[in-house]
Amino acid sequence: GGGEQGTASPLAQVHEAKRALPTKEERRKAKKARTKAQKKALKQGASAPEAAAAGDVALAQALGVNVSPRGFYDVYGVDARASIELRRDVEGGVRLDDVRGLVLWAHDAGAAPRFAFLRNKPLVRRTLLISAGGLDAHTYESRPELFEATRRALGEPIELDANPVLDPVGATRILLSVPMDKQEKKASAAALAAEAQATAAAARAAARAAFDALAEGRPPPAPPSTYVLTPEQRSANLYPCDAHGDAATDPEYVTTLPLDALDGADREAAIERARQLASVHLGGGVGSDEVGGRGARAAELAPHAVVGELLFAVDCEMVRCASGSVLARATLVDAAGRVLLDELVAPTEDILDYCTRWSGITPQLLSGVSTRLADVQQRIRRLVPAEALLVGHSLENDLRALKLHHANVVDTAVLYQHPGGRSFKHSLRRLTEHFLGRSIQGSADGHDSAEDARATLELALLKVARGGAFGGDMGGRNDRASRQLCDVIAAGGTRAALVDRPRALDRHATGGAQAVAAVCDDDVVARAIDECKGSAAHAIRAPSDAEGQSTRVSLVWAHLAELAAHQQKRVRKGERLERRHVGDTYVKGELSAAEPTRALREQDEAALRALDKRIGDLCAAAPQGTLVVVTSAHGDSAYVRRLQEARLKLRRDVPVEDIDRWDDRWEQELKQAKTRAGRGLAFATCT
Repeated sequence: GGGEQGTASPLAQVHEAKRALPTKEERRKAKKARTKAQKKALKQGASAPEAAAAGDVALAQALGVNVSPRGFYDVYGVDARASIELRRDVEGGVRLDDVRGLVLWAHDAGAAPRFAFLRNKPLVRRTLLISAGGLDAHTYESRPELFEATRRALGEPIELDANPVLDPVGATRILLSVPMDKQEKKASAAALAAEAQATAAAARAAARAAFDALAEGRPPPAPPSTYVLTPEQRSANLYPCDAHGDAATDPEYVTTLPLDALDGADREAAIERARQLASVHLGGGVGSDEVGGRGARAAELAPHAVVGELLFAVDCEMVRCASGSVLARATLVDAAGRVLLDELVAPTEDILDYCTRWSGITPQLLSGVSTRLADVQQRIRRLVPAEALLVGHSLENDLRALKLHHANVVDTAVLYQHPGGRSFKHSLRRLTEHFLGRSIQGSADGHDSAEDARATLELALLKVARGGAFGGDMGGRNDRASRQLCDVIAAGGTRAALVDRPRALDRHATGGAQAVAAVCDDDVVARAIDECKGSAAHAIRAPSDAEGQSTRVSLVWAHLAELAAHQQKRVRKGERLERRHVGDTYVKGELSAAEPTRALREQDEAALRALDKRIGDLCAAAPQGTLVVVTSAHGDSAYVRRLQEARLKLRRDVPVEDIDRWDDRWEQELKQAKTRAGRGLAFATCT
């Protein structure tokens, strides 16, 4: 804006004074004063227009021109504010990564999004990004009385093309991770390889130290039995269960015998094997005064107690027959890595595929083999009491091939959790290379089941020796192709504040980000409001940190997780599966006039009303100059995942409560549930 009528504008006065300077050195000094003032203003939390104005004022002062800062940056008007317009006619639809793109664009770290136009963008001082999974477009549009505060604060949303099985962990990862482009991937490849090598070396050193500690008799943090899968974990990973399913329909299934049911020689052999390896399992060598802090000599431990910590590892190789995967080789090792059983097994049906590339099984190997499945089962039942711990990697596949039920299982695919959640698992080959420092499964002749069994055993012992938290920092492959949003924001000179549960903060609060732990959604709201107001009230006088970065918070992440948690809890509690959506028609952009045949329950309505109030409170408290972005990355994906799990179990002849068989009606129910859960929402407004 210009000055009074007939008077040159402040910029014109400055340019005239600058041209009047006699030497280049004087002009350079004046320009340096401007740059210094701009940088100082940015570090103190000024917005881009304010920083530019501060630089212009410093330049004017250096030139002897007396002007007001307002004359330089009040180009939008005294009462001007930023505003945003959402477009609903975007070709190809809007996805969750497009919402992340809007946030990046607001911070000058990405291209303009296809679905939004932000007016007066320089007036945006901060972004409040709210994630509220579990809310779908159908519920929002068909029950307006539940979302009055949200509508009042944010107006009408746009619909997202969401992943109907996405869980809150995956949604958070998409929003808070920024994919690298090809050049960035190439530039970081060498550094990542060196870092991975150093991390693996450190892990192997930790493994050696852990095994040395066990050998010296130092007790582990917790005994091996601590890591036995719970019944819920076995069910989620589709382990064969001796209470129902295959046990009731397949007469070949057998169950391991309790210690007291073994004959005398087998029972004594199991007890003696456990006592000999007590130093490995419980800490404290044989004959020590303390064994795992239990205050008893190993030789004096009750047989059931010592056998309850006895480890065996098993690995099987399979071939493909008409009925599916069938056992062709079984290997069992004890806790010292000694092979107790290694048998080739001749299937009773014709082999369609030897799967030699993976199994190592060939027609020549099985030629003349007379051992049958029942023979291997009998030997394993004599060696492995029901109280002992059976270790494997994705052990459910081995137990199904063995047609064996064993409750005390330790699964290294579950022990070393993948950062992507339950749907992803690290391979045994990668875990072995990373933590044990050796390569397996590299032969063109197929896998060596004895080698795999020993690797699985050592990984389990390593976890026992180092404790449950060990190995949790091992990233997934997708980590190599992305950067944390916090780091991208920090590169622009400001910081992000993440308000979330501690587990999410451990994964995403990197670099210069502020990690603000919350225990519930109300806590998230209160702390996010504090961060928004703090970034407004203290931005100008906030000191810089040791690295010279501004302490101004320009992005606040608030994760409202209780609606999705309520939906997941309802599924976990074994809610009766019933067709919720029969009679509804879900077409993108068009809702059925008919209400769902299954009305929302009171607790569902309470969860939705609570979400509405929290979103309203956050929006109302956001200071002027805040871009508020709210996204529901998915609807009731927990219900979809449970239906998919039920379909998979029934196709494997594992009974599911409340469903006798998977028919066309249940298939239609799953289809409609996926359609509904895949209709996410995105809101945006400027305060």
